Amino acid sequence: MADIRIGVPDRPVTVVEWLKEEGDFVARLEPVLRYRSNGTEELLRSPGSGVLARIEVQAGEQAEAGATLGRVTIIVGGT
Repeated sequence: MADIRIGVPDRPVTVVEWLKEEGDFVARLEPVLRYRSNGTEELLRSPGSGVLARIEVQAGEQAEAGATLGRVTIIVGGT
């Protein structure tokens, strides 16, 4: 399992929108969510190919830098 994390140092982030739902297949580097930090919106990409197993931080919620926002179950042979 791979964690979906944002590495923005010392800045909380707000999840604006999940682009995938739990149970959806995601490809490596495919955008999975949109977040806002310091007034700017960015996309966060999947760390590997697999299934979005869990959403830890819902849209509209804030998380600290480095927090796990979701988890992807990596499919064997996926990268």
